[in-house]
Amino acid sequence: MISQSLCWQPKVEHVDDVTTITFTPGKVDGEPNFIARELFGLTEGLGQRRLSLDLRNVNSLVSAEVATLVLLSVERKAAGGRLTLVNVNPHIGEVFQGTKLNKFLDIRKEGPPTPRPGNTMKVCVFLGWYYCRNEEQIGPVPSEEIARLVGCGQLRPSEEVLKGWEDANNKVRFFGSQADSCLAGARTSANPHRQNATNSSCPASYSRRT
Repeated sequence: MISQSLCWQPKVEHVDDVTTITFTPGKVDGEPNFIARELFGLTEGLGQRRLSLDLRNVNSLVSAEVATLVLLSVERKAAGGRLTLVNVNPHIGEVFQGTKLNKFLDIRKEGPPTPRPGNTMKVCVFLGWYYCRNEEQIGPVPSEEIARLVGCGQLRPSEEVLKGWEDANNKVRFFGSQADSCLAGARTSANPHRQNATNSSCPASYSRRT
Protein backbone atom coordinates (compact mmCIF):
# COMPACT_ATOMS: atom_id res chain seq x y z
CA MET A 1 0.00 0.00 0.00
CA ILE A 2 1.37 3.42 -0.95
CA SER A 3 1.84 5.84 1.94
CA GLN A 4 -0.06 9.07 1.51
CA SER A 5 1.84 10.82 4.30
CA LEU A 6 3.91 13.88 3.55
CA CYS A 7 7.58 13.40 2.75
CA TRP A 8 9.99 15.51 4.81
CA GLN A 9 12.70 17.37 2.93
CA PRO A 10 16.30 17.99 4.06
CA LYS A 11 17.06 21.42 5.51
CA VAL A 12 19.43 23.55 3.42
CA GLU A 13 21.19 26.59 4.89
CA HIS A 14 23.76 28.99 3.46
CA VAL A 15 26.04 30.89 5.85
CA ASP A 16 28.94 32.85 4.35
CA ASP A 17 30.75 30.38 2.07
CA VAL A 18 29.32 27.24 3.70
CA THR A 19 26.23 25.32 2.63
CA THR A 20 24.83 22.95 5.28
CA ILE A 21 22.37 20.19 4.42
CA THR A 22 20.70 18.40 7.34
CA PHE A 23 19.28 14.99 6.49
CA THR A 24 15.78 14.05 7.68
CA PRO A 25 15.08 11.10 10.01
CA GLY A 26 13.35 9.45 7.08
CA LYS A 27 15.51 6.49 6.14
CA VAL A 28 13.40 3.44 5.25
CA ASP A 29 14.55 -0.11 6.01
CA GLY A 30 15.84 -1.69 2.83
CA GLU A 31 16.11 1.61 0.96
CA PRO A 32 19.09 1.27 -1.45
CA ASN A 33 20.47 4.82 -1.19
CA PHE A 34 18.81 7.25 1.22
CA ILE A 35 21.73 9.69 0.95
CA ALA A 36 21.43 10.01 -2.84
CA ARG A 37 17.65 10.48 -2.58
CA GLU A 38 17.92 13.26 -0.01
CA LEU A 39 20.73 15.07 -1.85
CA PHE A 40 19.02 14.87 -5.24
CA GLY A 41 19.36 18.27 -6.96
CA LEU A 42 20.78 20.01 -3.87
CA THR A 43 24.52 19.85 -4.55
CA GLU A 44 24.47 21.31 -8.05
CA GLY A 45 25.92 24.74 -8.75
CA LEU A 46 27.78 25.10 -5.44
CA GLY A 47 31.01 26.16 -7.12
CA GLN A 48 33.81 26.53 -4.58
CA ARG A 49 31.49 26.70 -1.59
CA ARG A 50 32.22 24.36 1.31
CA LEU A 51 29.54 21.72 1.79
CA SER A 52 28.66 20.46 5.25
CA LEU A 53 26.41 17.38 5.56
CA ASP A 54 24.72 17.07 8.95
CA LEU A 55 24.18 13.38 9.80
CA ARG A 56 22.51 13.87 13.20
CA ASN A 57 19.39 12.02 11.98
CA VAL A 58 21.26 9.23 10.18
CA ASN A 59 21.85 6.11 12.29
CA SER A 60 23.46 3.82 9.71
CA LEU A 61 24.89 3.73 6.19
CA VAL A 62 24.94 1.01 3.55
CA SER A 63 27.80 0.61 1.08
CA ALA A 64 26.00 2.51 -1.71
CA GLU A 65 25.48 5.50 0.60
CA VAL A 66 29.14 5.48 1.65
CA ALA A 67 30.10 5.41 -2.04
CA THR A 68 27.82 8.41 -2.68
CA LEU A 69 29.61 10.41 0.03
CA VAL A 70 33.04 9.46 -1.32
CA LEU A 71 32.06 10.46 -4.86
CA LEU A 72 30.61 13.75 -3.61
CA SER A 73 33.85 14.50 -1.74
CA VAL A 74 35.83 13.91 -4.95
CA GLU A 75 33.47 16.20 -6.89
CA ARG A 76 33.71 18.97 -4.30
CA LYS A 77 37.52 18.84 -4.32
CA ALA A 78 37.58 18.92 -8.11
CA ALA A 79 35.38 22.05 -8.03
CA GLY A 80 37.68 23.75 -5.53
CA GLY A 81 35.30 23.20 -2.61
CA ARG A 82 35.28 20.86 0.34
CA LEU A 83 32.97 18.28 1.93
CA THR A 84 32.64 17.91 5.70
CA LEU A 85 30.46 15.38 7.54
CA VAL A 86 29.25 16.66 10.90
CA ASN A 87 27.29 15.20 13.82
CA VAL A 88 28.49 11.72 12.86
CA ASN A 89 27.38 9.14 15.43
CA PRO A 90 29.88 6.59 16.86
CA HIS A 91 28.48 3.67 14.84
CA ILE A 92 28.94 5.45 11.50
CA GLY A 93 32.30 6.74 12.71
CA GLU A 94 33.42 3.14 13.24
CA VAL A 95 32.36 2.27 9.68
CA PHE A 96 34.53 5.05 8.29
CA GLN A 97 37.38 4.07 10.58
CA GLY A 98 37.18 0.40 9.63
CA THR A 99 37.30 1.25 5.93
CA LYS A 100 40.07 3.84 6.44
CA LEU A 101 37.81 6.45 4.87
CA ASN A 102 38.32 8.67 7.91
CA LYS A 103 41.70 9.47 6.36
CA PHE A 104 40.01 10.57 3.14
CA LEU A 105 36.83 12.26 4.40
CA ASP A 106 36.58 15.20 6.80
CA ILE A 107 34.49 13.63 9.59
CA ARG A 108 33.47 15.41 12.79
CA LYS A 109 31.44 14.26 15.78
CA GLU A 110 30.30 17.80 16.52
CA GLY A 111 28.06 20.05 14.46
CA PRO A 112 28.94 22.89 12.10
CA PRO A 113 30.31 26.13 13.61
CA THR A 114 27.72 28.50 15.06
CA PRO A 115 27.31 31.56 12.79
CA ARG A 116 29.00 34.69 14.11
CA PRO A 117 26.73 37.63 14.96
CA GLY A 118 25.99 39.65 11.85
CA ASN A 119 26.49 36.75 9.44
CA THR A 120 23.69 36.19 6.97
CA MET A 121 21.90 32.85 6.92
CA LYS A 122 19.82 32.00 3.86
CA VAL A 123 17.60 28.94 3.87
CA CYS A 124 16.39 27.09 0.77
CA VAL A 125 12.63 26.49 0.81
CA PHE A 126 10.97 23.35 -0.52
CA LEU A 127 7.93 24.49 -2.52
CA GLY A 128 6.33 21.17 -3.38
CA TRP A 129 5.85 18.80 -6.29
CA TYR A 130 4.73 19.62 -9.84
CA TYR A 131 3.36 17.35 -12.56
CA CYS A 132 2.14 17.79 -16.11
CA ARG A 133 -1.36 17.18 -17.50
CA ASN A 134 -2.41 18.17 -21.03
CA GLU A 135 0.72 20.33 -21.41
CA GLU A 136 -0.17 22.22 -18.23
CA GLN A 137 2.08 22.26 -15.18
CA ILE A 138 0.10 21.65 -12.01
CA GLY A 139 1.51 22.49 -8.60
CA PRO A 140 2.89 22.92 -6.15
CA VAL A 141 1.20 19.98 -4.45
CA PRO A 142 2.28 18.00 -1.35
CA SER A 143 3.69 14.48 -1.52
CA GLU A 144 0.40 13.01 -0.34
CA GLU A 145 -1.30 14.30 -3.51
CA ILE A 146 1.33 12.61 -5.68
CA ALA A 147 0.76 9.44 -3.65
CA ARG A 148 -3.00 9.71 -4.19
CA LEU A 149 -2.57 10.16 -7.95
CA VAL A 150 -0.24 7.15 -8.15
CA GLY A 151 -2.59 5.09 -6.01
CA CYS A 152 -5.60 5.75 -8.25
CA GLY A 153 -3.66 5.28 -11.45
CA GLN A 154 -3.65 8.89 -12.64
CA LEU A 155 0.16 8.99 -12.40
CA ARG A 156 2.49 6.12 -13.23
CA PRO A 157 5.14 5.44 -10.53
CA SER A 158 7.83 5.96 -13.19
CA GLU A 159 6.29 9.17 -14.55
CA GLU A 160 8.40 12.32 -14.21
CA VAL A 161 7.41 14.88 -11.60
CA LEU A 162 9.33 18.02 -10.61
CA LYS A 163 10.61 18.93 -7.16
CA GLY A 164 10.48 22.71 -6.69
CA TRP A 165 12.92 24.61 -4.47
CA GLU A 166 13.46 28.30 -3.89
CA ASP A 167 17.20 28.77 -3.44
CA ALA A 168 19.11 31.23 -1.29
CA ASN A 169 18.98 33.80 -4.12
CA ASN A 170 15.16 33.59 -4.25
CA LYS A 171 15.28 31.75 -7.58
CA VAL A 172 12.99 28.77 -8.12
CA ARG A 173 14.72 25.63 -9.33
CA PHE A 174 13.10 22.46 -10.59
CA PHE A 175 14.61 18.98 -10.44
CA GLY A 176 13.07 16.05 -12.30
CA SER A 177 12.32 12.81 -10.49
CA GLN A 178 10.02 9.80 -10.72
CA ALA A 179 6.62 10.03 -9.06
CA ASP A 180 7.40 7.23 -6.62
CA SER A 181 10.55 8.98 -5.35
CA CYS A 182 8.54 11.14 -2.94
CA LEU A 183 6.73 8.16 -1.42
CA ALA A 184 9.63 6.59 0.46
CA GLY A 185 8.82 6.74 4.17
CA ALA A 186 5.71 7.49 6.15
CA ARG A 187 5.53 11.07 7.44
CA THR A 188 2.96 13.27 9.08
CA SER A 189 4.87 16.54 8.82
CA ALA A 190 3.49 19.45 6.78
CA ASN A 191 5.61 21.43 4.32
CA PRO A 192 5.00 25.03 3.18
CA HIS A 193 3.70 25.28 -0.40
CA ARG A 194 3.49 28.59 -2.20
CA GLN A 195 1.47 29.23 -5.33
CA ASN A 196 3.28 32.22 -6.82
CA ALA A 197 6.73 30.85 -7.67
CA THR A 198 8.00 31.42 -11.19
CA ASN A 199 11.03 30.20 -13.07
CA SER A 200 12.26 30.84 -16.60
CA SER A 201 13.90 27.38 -16.64
CA CYS A 202 10.50 25.66 -16.39
CA PRO A 203 10.14 23.29 -19.39
CA ALA A 204 8.50 25.04 -22.34
CA SER A 205 5.92 22.29 -22.71
CA TYR A 206 4.58 23.09 -19.25
CA SER A 207 2.37 26.01 -18.32
CA ARG A 208 1.79 27.10 -14.77
CA ARG A 209 -1.61 26.70 -13.08
CA THR A 210 -2.44 29.77 -11.02
